[in-house]
Amino acid sequence: MRCIFSLTARPDGVVAVFIEPTPMPKKKPLKGKPEIHKALTGFDIRIDEFGEIHSTFEVDRINMFLDQTVPDKKLIGKEKKEQKYRNSTGSEVDKND
Repeated sequence: MRCIFSLTARPDGVVAVFIEPTPMPKKKPLKGKPEIHKALTGFDIRIDEFGEIHSTFEVDRINMFLDQTVPDKKLIGKEKKEQKYRNSTGSEVDKND
């Protein structure tokens, strides 16, 4: 919540501060349905009043889709380090050996 402060100086030298709370503006609801990937057509997820998640797809199917379409930033950095290591040794050496 935002507040409006107003200062008022009285003739006897006392400064009075008035604080008026003002409500935040309401967010406008989005119109229509969001665009989705073709592989996720029919996907719907809901959270009920008990906090349980209900989905039209199995978790394994969602994870498989994410693995195929979203690059993992942590793994990309690791692959680059391994490639630099391979290039510096001149051969493909497994670090676990």
